[in-house]
Order: sequence, then C-alpha cells, then structure tokens
Amino acid sequence: RCVDSGEYLGGPLTKYIDTFVGVAGPNHGISLQVGGIAIPGCVFSVIPVCNQVTGLYSGVCPNESEFLQDINKQVGYEGTHIFTIYSKKDQIVGYTVCSKVRALKIASSWACITLLLTDKMDFLTRCTPA
Repeated sequence: RCVDSGEYLGGPLTKYIDTFVGVAGPNHGISLQVGGIAIPGCVFSVIPVCNQVTGLYSGVCPNESEFLQDINKQVGYEGTHIFTIYSKKDQIVGYTVCSKVRALKIASSWACITLLLTDKMDFLTRCTPA
C-alpha cells in the first residue's frame, strides 16, 4: 500500500528481483555529521525531506516516518540476493541514525560477507539465505 494515500500498489515484486543493490540508503532517516557527532537530520524539521509521513524523519529518536516504518517492518523482500553499499564517513546520510546502522536490515538467518573496498566506500556487504 502507498503510505501517504493508502492506495493498493499490487503484490510483492520479490520473485522478479534476483539481486537488489542498496547504495547509501537512508533506511532509518538521515544523520548529519558535525565534528564527529551524529545529529538526527530532522531534529529541527527545516529540511524539506523531513516529512513525518513520507519523508526521512528521524527527528526525535527513536521516531521514524510512516514510510520508514513501512519499509523496515519486513525483512528480505528486496530480492533473492541483497547487497548494501555504504560509507561510515557519509556526512549527509550518516552511518548511524538513532543508534541504528542505516544500511539495509538483514534477517539474522542470512550469511553476510563484508569486504573492504577503499578508504571512501568502506564496506560492501553481500548477504544470502543461510
């Protein structure tokens, strides 16, 4: 269902997606990095993407927008193979938001392999069903 209108969007596409790659996804909101300290990006709600329904709201921990709650309530629907690319040094999205790593939430029954890529893009994590 569409979070803001409640409209039915159709069945899951999972069976059609073999590999899903999430790149720098703000799966729990955004966290601005100020002097090495993470500040929830929507704490002041002045950024246009801070809508509490469909935005990247992470203003008062542990609150998340309805959209973020919706995409995070189910695990593994993205595809058969899930890759997440993110940086621990991302100054816009941040690495953690409200003590949650912003990368895709992976079910505990999945095996993950993490590879160091470069000093800028820290890790590539590949997770497959165990």
